[in-house]
Amino acid sequence: MIIAIRNRLTHGYLGIDNDTLWSIFRMSYQSCCRY
Repeated sequence: MIIAIRNRLTHGYLGIDNDTLWSIFRMSYQSCCRY
């Protein structure tokens, strides 16, 4: 899923939902910082 988001951002695909992007970032950040 992260790779798909990166591809969308890099290649400028339309239809990026900012709320979805932010929630993915928060989940990734929280799981990364637990350890």
